[in-house]
Amino acid sequence: MGRPSIDPDVYFRMVLVAYLYGIKSDRRLCEEVYCNFAYRWFCRLSPKDKVPDHSSFSTIRDRFGEEIHEQVFGEIVKLCQQHGLVTEECSVMTDATLIAADASLNSLTHNDTDEADKEADSQQ
Repeated sequence: MGRPSIDPDVYFRMVLVAYLYGIKSDRRLCEEVYCNFAYRWFCRLSPKDKVPDHSSFSTIRDRFGEEIHEQVFGEIVKLCQQHGLVTEECSVMTDATLIAADASLNSLTHNDTDEADKEADSQQ
């Protein structure tokens, strides 16, 4: 059920590509990896492999939790610094893009039935 899982190695390699090349959006990162064979090679994705869906990235970050994600990625950046791949001034980036939705507050439904009943009573 749902999307196929993403190998953590592929995930962190893609996040590192975004970090090194200033790609600030998960959606844009997936597009870049899809089109750029050098990025595919680095992420160990063959031309036949599907690029992970951008929406999986926020799910993975939520599952890891911010603290674990930053610890693991921080270690990756330290290794890159030790090998001279990035400068000491680097910092960790997380995508938290807000997107405006074309939705009406009147069309929303409550998960809490008591709250929904209170709202319905107040509108009458």
